Amino acid sequence: EVWVARSSGNKIKVSGPESHPDDAATLLAVAYVDMWVTVPLGGSSESSIPDRIRASAAEAGVDTNKPFVFVIEGKVKELDAHVIAGSCPIANPDGESPSRFSINRSANARLVGVYAEGSEGDLTHHGNLTHMHVIMNRSGQMITGHVDHVIVGEDAILRVPAG
Repeated sequence: EVWVARSSGNKIKVSGPESHPDDAATLLAVAYVDMWVTVPLGGSSESSIPDRIRASAAEAGVDTNKPFVFVIEGKVKELDAHVIAGSCPIANPDGESPSRFSINRSANARLVGVYAEGSEGDLTHHGNLTHMHVIMNRSGQMITGHVDHVIVGEDAILRVPAG
């Protein structure tokens, strides 16, 4: 599935799950997973999610010293996310500000990400082992963006590649 979010004038426009001829991305990560291992995540806080991902992947036989993809599905209790407007606001502080959105109630979501130790500043932001994006229905519209903060609910499940 290809989901693309654009930000302009603090509004977010999303296309997907199929790509369109005018779609473009600043960063595109693609992975093919033969088989997933599904593990209950069970109400993890933002700080514990990377540890749970690493432990579950290692148990599934994944080499956690190399980047790998993961999916989290279920309810989120809290979520803060953003969509950049053409360029990174850190690299280009004079550019347009990103569009931001928050969820402060229980809502269904899919988090798609990469776990990448030693890739801070390349695949992940400094101080993070994961880079996650959310895909969810918000007020009847599909929305997607980069996850800045998340707390998942008790029903959340984690999928990691089978090693």
